[in-house]
Amino acid sequence: MHKELPFLGTRLQVRHSLGSRLLYWVLGMTLLGIGSVSYMFYRVLIASAQSEIQSQLDTQATMVQQELSQTEAYTVALSDAVKAMKQSGVTELENYQNLAFRFFQNRSDLAMSVFFGQAPFQIVPDRQGFFPYFYPDQNETNAPGKLLSPPHQDIRYSDLFEDDNYLEQDYYTVPVAAKVGVWMEPFDWHGITMTSFIMPFYDDQGTLLGISGTDVNVTVISEWLNKPVVNQKGYFALITADGNWLGYPPNPTLAKNRENAADMADFQAVWQHIEEKNSGLVQIDHTYWAYQRLDYTGWVILAAVPRWAVVGRVWLITLSGAIGVGALLTIVVVGFVRYLNRRLQPLVFECQQLMAFDTQRMLRLNPTGETEGVWSPLTPTDIKGDELELLSQSFSQMSQQLQQSFDALEASNAQVNDALAQVKASQMQLIQSEKMSALGELVAGIAHEINNPVNFIHGNLAHIDNYAHDLLKVVRAYQAYYDQPTQEIEQLLQDIEFDFLNKDLSKLVKSMEVGTERIRQIVLSLRNFSRLDEADFKAVDLHEGLDSSLLILQHRLKAHSNCEAIEVVKDYGQLPLVECYAGQLNQVFVNLMANAIDALEDNRWQQPNMGEKILRISTQVMNDDWVQIIIADNGEGIGETIRSRIFNPFFTTKPVGKGTGLGLSISYQIIAEKHHGTISCDSELGKGSKFIIQLPIRQTGPAITGA
Repeated sequence: MHKELPFLGTRLQVRHSLGSRLLYWVLGMTLLGIGSVSYMFYRVLIASAQSEIQSQLDTQATMVQQELSQTEAYTVALSDAVKAMKQSGVTELENYQNLAFRFFQNRSDLAMSVFFGQAPFQIVPDRQGFFPYFYPDQNETNAPGKLLSPPHQDIRYSDLFEDDNYLEQDYYTVPVAAKVGVWMEPFDWHGITMTSFIMPFYDDQGTLLGISGTDVNVTVISEWLNKPVVNQKGYFALITADGNWLGYPPNPTLAKNRENAADMADFQAVWQHIEEKNSGLVQIDHTYWAYQRLDYTGWVILAAVPRWAVVGRVWLITLSGAIGVGALLTIVVVGFVRYLNRRLQPLVFECQQLMAFDTQRMLRLNPTGETEGVWSPLTPTDIKGDELELLSQSFSQMSQQLQQSFDALEASNAQVNDALAQVKASQMQLIQSEKMSALGELVAGIAHEINNPVNFIHGNLAHIDNYAHDLLKVVRAYQAYYDQPTQEIEQLLQDIEFDFLNKDLSKLVKSMEVGTERIRQIVLSLRNFSRLDEADFKAVDLHEGLDSSLLILQHRLKAHSNCEAIEVVKDYGQLPLVECYAGQLNQVFVNLMANAIDALEDNRWQQPNMGEKILRISTQVMNDDWVQIIIADNGEGIGETIRSRIFNPFFTTKPVGKGTGLGLSISYQIIAEKHHGTISCDSELGKGSKFIIQLPIRQTGPAITGA
C-alpha cells in the first residue's frame, strides 16, 4: 500500500505542525492572562491592605472614644451626686470632701483627678468658694495642697479656692460661660500632657451650683497608640482639633511641646485633607495616611504606613504566585502539546489513507480518465499546512455523503421537537389546572371557616345592641330619680366617660354590623369563585363569577406607591343562566383581568399623562342562544405581530419570573375545547386591548352565526 501511495509516510514540518502552533498561541495567551490576573490580584491586595489600615485605625479610635465617653459620663455622675446632696440639705464641708474623695478613688485609669467647685455660696453656704481637689502626688516641691495620711500618703488634697482662686481661672469661667461641658485645651503638668472635661451643673430652678470635671492623662492615650499599624510597620499619631501634636512616635519632642502639625511641610497636604473631611485614607509622598476625627474632643487619630511596607509584601505575593502559576502552566502546556502530537499522528495517517482510497474510488468510477471535478491524490509538496488543514481536505470529501443524512435527521428532530413541545404544554396546563383546583379548595375552606364565626357575631350584634340600650335605660332612670349620686358613683361616671359612651355605643354597634356584613359578602364571593360543588356543567350567573374575580384582584386595583387606582366600569346586560364549568370560567376571567391590570401598570410608566386607567367589563346576549363577555383596558395595546401569537403555549412578553406564557393558552383551551365557544383579541397600539368571549347558553344549542 505504501508503495502505491508514497506520500502516506510523509512527516509535516515542525514549524507547520498543529502542536507547535498551539504551543506558541497557548504560551502567549497564558503570559497575557497571567499578567492580567497578576495585575488584578495586585489591585485586590492593595485594596485589602488599605482596608486593614483603616480597620486598625477604627479600632484605636473606638477605644479612645469609649474612654472619653466614660470620662464625660463619670463627670455627669459626680454632678448628679453633688446636686442630690445639696437637695437633701447637706451643708457640711466634710461630707462634700468625702464625696469627692470617693469619686477620686473609683476613677478610671485614664483619669488623673475628679473634682467639683461650687459657685459662690451655693453648696457650702458659709463659704464663697469651695473646690476639693484630690490628685496623685508627683514628688514635686511646692506642689499645692497637702499629702494625706497613710494609707493614702501618695495622694494630695488642695482646695483650689485657697490655692488657685479658681473663680477667676479659665477652667471655671469658660464652661460657665458656655453653659455646657467643654474639653479644655491640653496643657503640660509635671511632664505629663493633660486635658480636662469640665461642665457646669444647675439646680432644678436653673441656678448655677458649680462645675465638675475630670483631668485626663493624654500621655497615657499616646502610649496606647504607640504600636505598629500593619505588618509591624507604621505608627499611630494624635493631634488636637487645632493641629497640635499630642502623640507623634517619630519625634516625641514635637508632641511634648505640642508643636503645630500644619507647620510641617511634609504634613501640610495631609492636614488639608483632614480639614476637608472628618475621616478618610490618602496616599501622599509614598505614605498611606488614614485619619479619623473623634466625636467628643475633635482630636484626630492618624495611622501612617510607608507605601513600601504594603506594596513590597503585595509584590512578593503577586510575583511568587505569577511565577509559580506560569511555570506550572508551561509544564502542563508542553506536556499536552507532546501528547497531542502523538495522538494526531495516527489520525493524520488514517485521513491520508481515506483520501487516497477515495481518490482511487473516484478514478475507478471515471474510466474516461477525465479528472475535472475528481479529487486528486496529495503529494509531499502539497502538505504545507498543519494537521487540521489535512483533516479538512479529508472531511470535505465526506460532507456531501453526510449532508443527506443530516437533512433526514433534521426532519426527524423537528417532529420530535414538535411532539416534545406539545407534551410540555400539556404537562404545564395540567399543573396549572391542579394549582387552580388546589386554590379553589383552599379558598372554599377558608370561606367556610370564616363564615360560621362571622354569622355568629353578626347574628348576636342585634342582641348586644338591645342589651346595651336596656342597661343604659336603667342608668338613665337612676340618674332621673337619684340626681344626687354618691361621690364614688360620680367619680366612676367620669372615669368611664359615660356621656361619650352613651352617644358612641350605638355608632360602634352599627359599625360592627357594617363590617361583619362586608365580611359575609366577601365570603360569599370567595365561595362563588371556588365553585367546588360544580364539577359538571351547571347553569350559573356569569355576573357572580365576574364579580368574584374582581374581588380576588381587588388589591391590585387600588392605588399604591407606584401607581394610582384603576377604575372598573361594569356594563352588564340582562344575561340568562349559562351552562358551564363555573370554576374554569372564573379562571379565564382572572387571567384576562390580571393581564389587563398588568398592561395598565406597564403603560403607566410609558405615558404618565394619559388620564385615568380603566378596566371595562361588559356582557350581552347574542342571537338568543349565545352570550358575549368583553374585558377591555385602555392600556398601550398589542401589536399585530404579538397579537397573532398570544394564545400560543409559553409565549409571553412579561419579564422572566413574572409570567409563564400559559394563562391565555389555558383560557383558549377552556373556552374553545371545553365550552365550545370562541375567544379573540381586538387591539391597536396606543388604544388599549379588548378580549371577546362568546359562549353558548346551552351546550347543546346551535352554533353562533356572527357576532
